[in-house]
Amino acid sequence: MSLPISIFEFAAKHGFFALIILILVLTVWFLIVTLLERDKADLFRARLYQIVFHFTGKPQHERRFIENDVRGRINRSRKAIHRGRGKPQKAVDVEWVADTRPHSFDLNDGEFVVRLDPARDQTDNIIAMTEVVVKRTCLTGVRHLTPPGLELAIDFTMIKKLLAASAQTNILDRFFSEHYRPLEAQDTEFRKWNTRVAPIDEQGLFERLLMVELNDFAREVIGLPPRPYMVDEIERMVEWVFGIATKKEGKDVPLEYLRPHVRVAAVLVAKTDKMLSEGIGPYQRAAEINLFERKVHTLYLITWDKMHLSLRRGGGAKRYLRLCKALQSCLATQSGVYLDFREIYSYVDPNGYSRQGEISRFINTNASV
Repeated sequence: MSLPISIFEFAAKHGFFALIILILVLTVWFLIVTLLERDKADLFRARLYQIVFHFTGKPQHERRFIENDVRGRINRSRKAIHRGRGKPQKAVDVEWVADTRPHSFDLNDGEFVVRLDPARDQTDNIIAMTEVVVKRTCLTGVRHLTPPGLELAIDFTMIKKLLAASAQTNILDRFFSEHYRPLEAQDTEFRKWNTRVAPIDEQGLFERLLMVELNDFAREVIGLPPRPYMVDEIERMVEWVFGIATKKEGKDVPLEYLRPHVRVAAVLVAKTDKMLSEGIGPYQRAAEINLFERKVHTLYLITWDKMHLSLRRGGGAKRYLRLCKALQSCLATQSGVYLDFREIYSYVDPNGYSRQGEISRFINTNASV
């Protein structure tokens, strides 16, 4: 039986006042669905179907609640962690097929449908749908070039981030206990690459640097036949980002990654005393060498919270922040350079404390593509 018939049955049972309330609710529903973004509308519909299911107890209303809830949460999470150019592809619908493994198929350009088994509980379906969505939308164009262990490490990190962004701790617990830990115990290649990808994620550079550059790399090699050097570029890129993410004070690591299809560099503001004593000059010169001499395609400016307590009490902290802002503005006004995104993020310091950093990504249109 359809949802409208069920609603009017409920209204007839509970009187005219209930009918008026339901009409108002449906009006609000229509306005929200047509005015809000898809993920917000899905979550709103999920709450309404949940209410209807509470009164009707009908399986079709429970499935409507689950599919809208799952789709809304995952799409909202993917949008929240997406960085770089383009918009994230959306899973636009859910189909229920008994005794089937979760899988997907194309609907239109940029859209696909995920099939789920109605016999599974909602937690399993959210994990299953997240896995399908990640495999359809993550590493697009370079999945065939990514070593299996690294592919799994990136997929599982993305799944973990999507589930964490959906604010469902019980779902994340089940994912770790039933999926992540067993794989870590059994797959040595996954474990090897996860020792690289996990620290990159802890330092906030997974979706803000690594995945952005992998997506750009995919655009560069699309249509080209696979070559061993392409696999090598991906592996070395992960190692390069890992070196930046785990850099210790006083330790030199490569700040440029210059390969046939990827030319990227980073400017790190890691020493507060240097910025305060020398100003933005050294950092500006390093950036300009990369932009105009090495012709990098993208440049990252990363500032880390390494100010001592004494600096926070005095005027040093405010001056440090002003200098960082001045450096960002200076790079953004360079000819042929534009700011792609800038974001404050959290990372974990060597002692396990959560700190704040800021990352800015600049596109260099002067570089030959």
